[in-house]
Amino acid sequence: MNMNAKVIIVVEDKEIERAAAITAIRTSFIIEEEGLCIDLGEHGSTVAYKTVGLMVMLAHNLSVVDIQLSIFTYRGVETSGVGVITDLMFPAVAGGKEELNGLRVVTDCVRNGFPVVICSDTDHHDIHYLNNLFPILGKVHPKGEIPTILDKKDWNKAVTELRRLCCY
Repeated sequence: MNMNAKVIIVVEDKEIERAAAITAIRTSFIIEEEGLCIDLGEHGSTVAYKTVGLMVMLAHNLSVVDIQLSIFTYRGVETSGVGVITDLMFPAVAGGKEELNGLRVVTDCVRNGFPVVICSDTDHHDIHYLNNLFPILGKVHPKGEIPTILDKKDWNKAVTELRRLCCY
């Protein structure tokens, strides 16, 4: 199966931050259309922008992103246009507590070769030790790096970094 569309998976549990991510994506790709939104309820949602051939998949917990990533890990599916922007702290399941599930997303991306950018607001979490981990993980990633934005979510920067990694 060949997918010519560009795909961005945004992993973020807060609705206001998902909206900010969509705004940053629309700004970066210069998208004026509203897009076709498919709301799958507890299974996330997808927004498709036909004019630029872009699909944005939104995941609000680990179980949703697992399903979304599994779509692109089947043998024979072209994945060169798939990229991920992930928060670090979000629940494993709907209604669960925030945990360091973004680390699992990052390792899945490294294992499967998906470009990944970390965009997280960690000032209220005691996880700054991860600053030393991501450069090491980046060296084993097929792209050679994992751009990391911590302390304040900057979706514009995250989208710019992902576009640079994905070459779209």
